[in-house]
Amino acid sequence: MNRIVTINVKRIKPNKNIILLSVFCVAGFAVRMYFFPFNLPIRLDGLGYFLFSHALSQDGTFPKGILGTNDGWSILLATIFKLINTNDFQILNFVQRFTSVIISCATVYPVYYLCKRFSDEKYALLGAGIFIFDARIIENSLAGITEPLFIILVTSMIIFALKSGRSPYLSFILLGFASIVRYEALVLIIPLVIIIVRNRDLQNKNKKIVLGCLFMVLILLPIAYIRTQTNGYDGLTSHVAAGPQYILSDKPNVSTTDVSEFQSDTRMSFLFNSVKNTAKFFAWSTIPIFIIFIPIGIYYSIKKNPIHLSRWLIFSGFMLIPAMYAYGRDISETRYIYVLFPIFCAVASFSAFSLGLTNKKMFGVICAVFIVSIAFFQLYTTDYTYEREIYQVTKKLPLIAKGVNEYPGGKYLRVVAAELEWPNPLTPDGDVKTKYMYPRIPTKNYDSLVKYVLESKDKGLTHLVVTEHNEAHFLDELLGDYTKYPFLIKEFDSAEEGYKNRIIVYKIDYNLINQKG
Repeated sequence: MNRIVTINVKRIKPNKNIILLSVFCVAGFAVRMYFFPFNLPIRLDGLGYFLFSHALSQDGTFPKGILGTNDGWSILLATIFKLINTNDFQILNFVQRFTSVIISCATVYPVYYLCKRFSDEKYALLGAGIFIFDARIIENSLAGITEPLFIILVTSMIIFALKSGRSPYLSFILLGFASIVRYEALVLIIPLVIIIVRNRDLQNKNKKIVLGCLFMVLILLPIAYIRTQTNGYDGLTSHVAAGPQYILSDKPNVSTTDVSEFQSDTRMSFLFNSVKNTAKFFAWSTIPIFIIFIPIGIYYSIKKNPIHLSRWLIFSGFMLIPAMYAYGRDISETRYIYVLFPIFCAVASFSAFSLGLTNKKMFGVICAVFIVSIAFFQLYTTDYTYEREIYQVTKKLPLIAKGVNEYPGGKYLRVVAAELEWPNPLTPDGDVKTKYMYPRIPTKNYDSLVKYVLESKDKGLTHLVVTEHNEAHFLDELLGDYTKYPFLIKEFDSAEEGYKNRIIVYKIDYNLINQKG
């Protein structure tokens, strides 16, 4: 006889904090979509992930040459591209950015649970709110690159590392996936093992560490094998080993420091740059909220619960190693610090807990973060209208020009070349086909238009691109009357196309140049 199961709906009450987190998530999503760069292609590192993802989704095999490492993000994207089943260049660009936004918003949940390990629930909400509305996190989520996925995996890994039972197994599994996304995650196995060993509530520690490492290896081996078969290196141990090899080489490629006593020793220069730049970008990343909460959190952790401080320092210290390596090479990007932001948020929540901040004050902090983020984007974010228009002009240039001056839209040239060759933009070696690429001749050290044109002829200069943001001042006058230069033929004028920004393309007729001009 079947038993009828009745459920008292009234007893099922949704968790209030989960509802508030979901409100944060929706609000964070709304902010990101408001500043979403629609109709702009992904470029730089994001383009590499994009091309890898598309090739993998189409052929089902790893393309040669494009990445060779850090391709976990591309594997996820390739799966999504396959499900969407479209070959439209712009749609796939949108999907990449949108996926990054979704992951960034979803990270509010693991950040909340991480903060809850160090404070009460309501203070954990503060940490989650700070994360979701942080301007740098929002900006990074719009780039379509690895950090959002990397951050959510590392944050989740730390959460399970701090728990008992079978949770450590999940930590090793998550660390394996994080290492596929960014190989530098491999260094986190050291703090992970330390935390597990120091966990007094955990039974059978050695068994969990050994089995956890085995699970991690089983995740990494297939991807390492495929990478080795494709590019000749595994993209994991090969890249981790490359760091010490680079530092210990006779002449590491380090920018010359302005400190004279270090100039004679390139290794000391590397070390100096590493410390200097790490301190600079770390400090910059803490402004404006974390720079207040971190000292307070450290003070109260020493006073009340030193184990909190030890956990923060263990994970943060090892997370900083890849950043210090990058900064030693003078790679000036704040995003290497972003993986630390969930820990910053945990410190902030503990600070608020220790100070006993009221709900009203915590709400004020979240509002302040929100306002600062909006102000940041309004004041410092990219002018997307201008970027869209210069991108559209750049798409026209390969069809008419063989060489142009340096101009702001040159950063889109590789993207444009891929788009014009779409859907088969890659060579067998994994490079973007060069048919639609042209040289960009520097204008630096020139103060005369005629001199620049004449001396750049043999370098391939055929056209001039003039904008409101010229690198050379002698181009500025070409925004107005250009008739005194009869060798210039106007081929495109944005004013005639309904653009908001002034962009003009001139063809150079070398037969008409007055050599004495």
